[in-house]
Amino acid sequence: MASKLLRRNLLFTIQKRAVKSSVTRNSIPWLRKSAPSSNWGYNGSELDPEDWPKEYQCGNCQSPIDIDLSKVTYSSELSPLEYSYPDNFKYMVNDGKNIRIHWRGETALSGGPLKGTYELVQLHFHWGSAEGKGAEHLVNGESVEGEAHLVHWNPKYGSIREALKHQDGIAVVGVFLKEADDGAESPLSSILNRFPTLSKFNEKYIFENDVFNVGNLIPKNSDFICYDGGLTTPPLTECVQWIVLLKPLVVTKREMDIFRSLEGSFGNNFTDNFRPCQPVGDRVVSSSFEPEK
Repeated sequence: MASKLLRRNLLFTIQKRAVKSSVTRNSIPWLRKSAPSSNWGYNGSELDPEDWPKEYQCGNCQSPIDIDLSKVTYSSELSPLEYSYPDNFKYMVNDGKNIRIHWRGETALSGGPLKGTYELVQLHFHWGSAEGKGAEHLVNGESVEGEAHLVHWNPKYGSIREALKHQDGIAVVGVFLKEADDGAESPLSSILNRFPTLSKFNEKYIFENDVFNVGNLIPKNSDFICYDGGLTTPPLTECVQWIVLLKPLVVTKREMDIFRSLEGSFGNNFTDNFRPCQPVGDRVVSSSFEPEK
């Protein structure tokens, strides 16, 4: 009897510790290896963005933000971005809230506000159901149809889990997706052609000999802004150095419609999977260019 009681108490202690930990692999959608189990989402989910702060601890450095170009601060210390991304992909998956693409092999990102070299974790996207919405960040109150996020971690912390505990632990490069009917295919076209295999929730595509140059997603000679913020999905941890490029990547309407055709975990299609902008507060938003006043 004492042995059973001891085992039960030990199990309770382990479960209690697990609940108290706010940064776990299962709580972070872009770290998970399996289907999502949490109930947060968008557009009629059990826990929509306006309710996230009720379940997850939020500070004063949340993301995304509305970038007011008249209030950004030029920083001569921001150096040009340097990056190296191999074509060695592992897989991409429809997790019901987003499309995540994962890599294998060595990657590198440096420059901008970063102290040291960061490594790529994954790429994912946010998009809207119609023209004029979909991006997470706004510029002077205006949006475009989508935003790609290249998520990196700081290897000086030894593990991604540890990196999530530090303000410089994660670096995300945000690239705007602007819809245009010019008929020219974007650098995304080669990967978007594989998206129909992900039309259903929890479907996965395993890469074999696919070639997709991630570096082509970063517009050349783009001005950018930087600020300290957080993850734009639960658990909303404030561990991100944001680098948002102002020059958009042009995509066709056909390409955006591929995004809009995917099935999510809450309804037939999942669109408008972006979080509303959060207060900037007293944070400094730095720019690589002299702003016009």
